[in-house]
Amino acid sequence: MSHAQKWLLFEDNIGKNIAIDETSLSNGELYTIITNRDKHGKQGCLVAIVAGTKSLDVCKVLDKIDEKETGSRRRGHLGLVR
Repeated sequence: MSHAQKWLLFEDNIGKNIAIDETSLSNGELYTIITNRDKHGKQGCLVAIVAGTKSLDVCKVLDKIDEKETGSRRRGHLGLVR
C-alpha cells in the first residue's frame, strides 16, 4: 500500500451526509479528513484521510469510490469542493 502515505480511503463508510475538515496532525503537515456525519463520530465515520488540502487531490481520492454504490449523491457534495 504505497498510497497509504498520501491517502487512506474507506469507501464502505460513505454516506449521504459527509463532512470535510482540514487538520494538522504533526510537524505542520496538513490533512483533509472526510467523515460520514450520519455516524456521529462513531465506528464507520471515517471515509478518507488525504495528505494536503488541495481540492483536486481530495477529489481524485474520492473518485476511486465505486459510483454504482454511491450514485450522484457523492457528486453533489463534491460540487462544493471542486
